[in-house]
Amino acid sequence: MDRRRRLLCAAACVAALLLDDTPEKRKSKRRRVWKKNWSTCSGLPTELTADDSRNDFLKYVKMTPEEFDILLRRVGPLLTRQDTKLRKAIPAKDRLSLTLRFLATGESFKSLSCMYRIGGSTVSKIILETSTVIHQLLQEDFLQMPKSEAEWRTVAEGFLQKWQFPHCVGALDAKRISIQDSGQSGSTFRNNKECSVLLAAAVDADSKFLYVSVGAQGEYSDSFLFEDSDFRRDLDQGLFHLPPAEPLPNSNLTFPYVFVGDGVYPLRSDLMTPFSGEDVDPGQRFFNHQLSRARQPADNAFSILAHRWRIFHTSIHLRPDKVAKVTLAIVCLHNFLCGRRSKAYLPVGPSDGEDRALVEGTWRSEGLGVMRPVQREQETSCSPEGEELQNIMKDYLSRPTHKVREDGSI
Repeated sequence: MDRRRRLLCAAACVAALLLDDTPEKRKSKRRRVWKKNWSTCSGLPTELTADDSRNDFLKYVKMTPEEFDILLRRVGPLLTRQDTKLRKAIPAKDRLSLTLRFLATGESFKSLSCMYRIGGSTVSKIILETSTVIHQLLQEDFLQMPKSEAEWRTVAEGFLQKWQFPHCVGALDAKRISIQDSGQSGSTFRNNKECSVLLAAAVDADSKFLYVSVGAQGEYSDSFLFEDSDFRRDLDQGLFHLPPAEPLPNSNLTFPYVFVGDGVYPLRSDLMTPFSGEDVDPGQRFFNHQLSRARQPADNAFSILAHRWRIFHTSIHLRPDKVAKVTLAIVCLHNFLCGRRSKAYLPVGPSDGEDRALVEGTWRSEGLGVMRPVQREQETSCSPEGEELQNIMKDYLSRPTHKVREDGSI
C-alpha cells in the first residue's frame, strides 16, 4: 500500500511539472508573428489604387495603376506563394507594391513594417526577392545590348538626330553609390573612409541603359573599372558585333562606330574622349562641346534614377551584394518605364533637353543624391589610332557644312 501511494505521489509531481504554465514558460513558447494586426495603420496598396488616391499612387510607386498592373502580370507568377494551414501567403500585389515603395521613397524597413503590417525581417526578405525577380524577368526585354549591326545603327541614328554626334553607339559613365558600412563589407568597398559601390553603364540616346555593372570595388576609379571590365574585354574581342567603319554623313571620310566618355576613360579607336588641357584650339573646343552633348543621355539617365528612386537620396543600409540586386531592379524598371514613355515617370524638367541649344535640367541644381562622380586620379592612356580618329572627327565637325544647323541636324 505504501509503495502504491509513493508511486501515485511521484506521478502527480511529474504531471505538475509537465503542466507548469508560469509566465516565464509562456514567454519562451510565444510564436513569432507573421502579419501584425495594427488597426491604426493605413496606406495599404489596395487603398492606393483607388481613383481618389491616384496622385498618391504616382508619388509612392512612380508609375500609374495601369503600368503597375502590367508589371504585376509579368512578375506576379514568380512572386506568388502558397497558403499553408498556419497562415495565408502575402499576395504578389502587396510584395510588388512594398518593394516599389521602398525603392521610390527610401523608407526604412521599420516604417514599411508598420505600414504593411508585416514583420521587419519579412520586409527585408520580400524586397530582396522581388528585386531579384524584377531583374530576372525584365532584363531580357529591357536591358540587353544590341545584337546585330542593324540595331547598333539604330542606336547611332538616335545620337545623330538628338545629340548631333555621328557614329556614336553609346555614352559611358559611372557613379559611386554611398552605402552605410555594416561592418561586413571589408576595406574593398571603401574609398576615402567612405563605403560605396560603383554603378557603371552604357546609355543610348534616349537615356535607356544598354549595359550596367554594379558592385565593383569602391576604391577604384572609372578608368580602372573600364580596363578591368567585362565590357572592355567583350569590346576588344569584337563580341558586340559593331558595324564596320563607314563614311560619315555627307562625307567620304570613313569612321568607325564608337562609344563616348569623359576624360577618365582612355582614348581608343572605339571610344572617343575630349581633348585634355586648357590650351585647346577652336576646333578642339567645338569637338569637346559636341562630345559633351553626346554624353548628356548618360547624365540624364543617372539624374532620373536619383530623382525618381529616392532610395538614392540616402546612404543605403544594405550589404554591397544586396545593393547590387536593388540597383539592377531599378535599372530594369527605368528602361521599362522609359520604353512606355511614361509621363508619370518622365515629367518635363528633370533631365537635360536636346533643343537647338542644350536645355539644362533641374537635376543640375538639385544634385544626384548619394550618387557621386568618380574623379580622375591620373592621366588616362591614349592610343595612336584613337588620337588620329579624334582629330578626324574634330576636323569633320568643324567644317561649316557639317556644323549643327538650326533644325538640330548635321
